[in-house]
Amino acid sequence: MTATDQSLMGQVFGIIQTIIRGGQPLGVAIVTWLITFVNVSFIFLGIGATIGLAGLTLFLISIRHFSTSKKIYQPEQKPSEL
Repeated sequence: MTATDQSLMGQVFGIIQTIIRGGQPLGVAIVTWLITFVNVSFIFLGIGATIGLAGLTLFLISIRHFSTSKKIYQPEQKPSEL
């Protein structure tokens, strides 16, 4: 810590606190860090594309899972027989 510039100490402690807290704050920290290098519209497009691809992947996996499932629901009696 003695080698860290005093003007950057707030950022250092913020990063440490973010890592200790976990998931969501780490995402916020990464996006905040990216804003300094990349235009905001590209960040939104990148996040949207990532979420869209993840959703599409989950959708395709669920279709494959349910289409290859061996369990088929067959009721004992038809409603007309009751």
